Amino acid sequence: MDKKLKILYVDDEALLKMAFVETLKQQGFDARGALSGREAIDMVHEDVPDIIILDIMMRPMDGWETLMHIKEHEPAANVPIIMQTGKSLTIKDVLKYGDQIDDYLVKPVRLPDLIRSIDIVMARNAEIIRKNLIYRIIGA
Repeated sequence: MDKKLKILYVDDEALLKMAFVETLKQQGFDARGALSGREAIDMVHEDVPDIIILDIMMRPMDGWETLMHIKEHEPAANVPIIMQTGKSLTIKDVLKYGDQIDDYLVKPVRLPDLIRSIDIVMARNAEIIRKNLIYRIIGA
């Protein structure tokens, strides 16, 4: 990969955020971290990442509200988002947000699982972009 993948890791647990950001950097990613939904939104407005890892259970703005604010920002509307939390998704969550997220990880998250999720989500996203481009060329 010529360009480092830009990752925004969002978690209100400072030590966890710091550990994952540093570990992702060691793995060759261009990783940054945010400690709150508001900070994440501000960072996305400054520089849109290639993928966002977003914790659900944060205060005062939870991950779902943060997700919706990020998706409202046009340049970031199609950025893949991996949600993570210490509890399972409810049916209500799936129905309300399922089409807005690209993957979901249950804490505690292991680095190999996070890397695998990033790889899968980015490969799937690249395939969607490729198919859309082909469709525009032949179908338009």
